[in-house]
Amino acid sequence: MTPTAAAAVLADAPQLWSPATPALYRVETTLVAGEMQHALAATCGFRTVEARNGRIYLNGAPIYLRGVLDQAYYPGTIYTPPSLEFLEDQARKAKALGLNCLRIHIKIEDPRYYEVADRFGLLVWTEIPNWVLLSDAADRRIKETFRAMVARDWNHPSIIAWTLVNENWGTDLPRNPEHRRWLADFYHEAKQIDPTRLIVDNSACCDNFHVAGDLEDFHHYRAIPDHAKQWDEWVADFAGRESTWVWAQDYLQERRPDLPLIVSEFGNWGLPNPAAIQENGREPWWFETGHEWGDGIVYPHAMPQRFTDHGLDRVFGSMQDFARNAQEHMARSLHYEITTMRLLPSVAGYIITEFTDVHWECNGLLTMQREVKQGLDTLFTPLNQDNVVTLRPQRWSGRPGETLVVDVGTFGTDGECSDGVIEWQAGEAQGRLDAPGGAVDAPLTTPGMVTVIARWLTGEGGAVVATNVVELACVETPQPTQALCVVDDVALATTLRALGYTVAETLSSTVEAQTVLVARRYTRELEAAVQAGARLLLLAGQPSAEGKEAVRLPVGAVIAREGTPWQGDWATAFSWIKKQGPFAALPGDPLLEMEYAPVMPDTILVGLPAWAYRTHNWAGLALGWIHKPVSLLAEMPYGRGQVAITTFKLNAQTLAEDVVAQTIFAGALALFA
Repeated sequence: MTPTAAAAVLADAPQLWSPATPALYRVETTLVAGEMQHALAATCGFRTVEARNGRIYLNGAPIYLRGVLDQAYYPGTIYTPPSLEFLEDQARKAKALGLNCLRIHIKIEDPRYYEVADRFGLLVWTEIPNWVLLSDAADRRIKETFRAMVARDWNHPSIIAWTLVNENWGTDLPRNPEHRRWLADFYHEAKQIDPTRLIVDNSACCDNFHVAGDLEDFHHYRAIPDHAKQWDEWVADFAGRESTWVWAQDYLQERRPDLPLIVSEFGNWGLPNPAAIQENGREPWWFETGHEWGDGIVYPHAMPQRFTDHGLDRVFGSMQDFARNAQEHMARSLHYEITTMRLLPSVAGYIITEFTDVHWECNGLLTMQREVKQGLDTLFTPLNQDNVVTLRPQRWSGRPGETLVVDVGTFGTDGECSDGVIEWQAGEAQGRLDAPGGAVDAPLTTPGMVTVIARWLTGEGGAVVATNVVELACVETPQPTQALCVVDDVALATTLRALGYTVAETLSSTVEAQTVLVARRYTRELEAAVQAGARLLLLAGQPSAEGKEAVRLPVGAVIAREGTPWQGDWATAFSWIKKQGPFAALPGDPLLEMEYAPVMPDTILVGLPAWAYRTHNWAGLALGWIHKPVSLLAEMPYGRGQVAITTFKLNAQTLAEDVVAQTIFAGALALFA
């Protein structure tokens, strides 16, 4: 009996698949042997993808990649999708957030995941699971795995890119030329196996790099507002194809100068409310994971207890309020970072870390239970689109009566756009600009947060293309009333006099009795003065001195953040100030936003007693799931006197120019009242 096969060929030109029009076709084949039949069916789509001229082109048109990293952990089932409906629900939420791409992280996903991405119009960038040591056996298994991935999932039009290596895991690209040669050869082999998709050789970070590939992508994390300036500098460097990453010199010829620049990992944490993710009235089982990562800062267990122990309930109120504030802080941070990238049109897209929280990280746009985090709808989603209107204040704070300049721009998939008009509003003020934009003057009238809104309209009917919003701080600084003695900084003394303070610069017994001492270094002379009854404000912007001549602080020690977990760029550093009492003039929520960027400290005060965090600490910082609390501003009695120590950048320049710096300084002095 001879089997026969039947096939039908699509006669008309097929409709191309894209995120906007995810057209799919069903392919069926039947094998007939007498009365016995065997049939197979699958869906497929028709599309092209290529990388050229600094952009990814889908079906010949440029796209701007707006993606998220998806480690695809699921509540209850860990690595297995609970149901098709679950995948469909998260796909709807991804689209609603403005996303057009999912980067599946070091995982081969369930076929249903790709099928849902096909139907909903979500691009997929997926990766080979990583290995530890590049041996001959690993080489065979890696390439067998890749071939099997392509063979199983060839028909999914949503898959546009494969990654061979992530962050140099399992290879040693900087130091081993054999590994560089292996990866370059693997890229060319992968391109032959699947010429219909982009191939990323090594999705790079830190000191590793690309040797061959179709995208120029890199990972970079910065806490906002702590390191907003460094983020801007890095993105500008990356956009200019300068020195942010190092290419292997022996493979420079493999790298085309027009490859699309993709910031393929960046992001910030937004803590969930533990009460909202409980399982059977208890914290989830996965709260016991992560303790071996990052010096313990990504260990979720007992977060509510740490919240209370560290006195954060006295700052934020409830755990629910803190979670809301943390999630909105994440949205504002992403808003800042994405704006920086959109202002540089040579950047072709980004991948946010990440889509959902996982067991030990909470930088997801969604919680582990797939609930969209607070603040994203107004602060993030409008900016996460093909067409955006950007808002970038030249300053983020001022006092009543001042005007702040906000730069406004319009950008599309392929750069700046000059079509249409921009309507803006700031408090009672409003106006219009012709696209591509310019600058608007936002007046500050009454103390509080001032919302600036912009809408980009095009066409005869004035259709809204994009909207955006940003907040400015209007701060009423308390009037200077305190007499001061600045003992070791002539420039600071001059600035404080200009602000209206009465300032002496010679330490004497008469001055000690009448004034607050202000100093940058703690000395034997100051120690004796405080023990005798003086009040000292120590502006501790430098680490504590060491050696035989060093004088130990009355409490704790000041250390640099850089190179420690307190740098806070990966597991986000949450910095706050208690906006009560002496600091009630500071508007907004307790977590510090961009109006604090000029004063964000490079040093921290460590070693406060546990009880002091509740009663004597006015500003602080904690990491990840509220670990390793430190102080940024604390007040303590010492001897017959009193010491306030702050690591905020309160120097001659910031105090001369910045109303937030002036208000923090005045509040610190008021602690002695």
